[in-house]
Amino acid sequence: MENELNNESSRLKQENSDLNQQMNHLNYLLSKLKSELGEKDNMLGRQYNDNGQEVQTVKQQLEMKKQENAQLASTVRDLRMSLKDA
Repeated sequence: MENELNNESSRLKQENSDLNQQMNHLNYLLSKLKSELGEKDNMLGRQYNDNGQEVQTVKQQLEMKKQENAQLASTVRDLRMSLKDA
């Protein structure tokens, strides 16, 4: 009986050790995945910021072109008025 209890105790200790090993490995994999996700999140954040800056630059260029067009339209109107008066 005591021998059976010792065997069962040994078996449970080994099973516990195996489970602890598996848990440690799973924790390692989880940490690795979290790290990879963090790196990818940072990379996407940088790309988003770069895209945001590029969009802002294009918007500024568009606004400058609109202003140039408005000035040209005004100049054309003034020239037409001058031609009518002449």
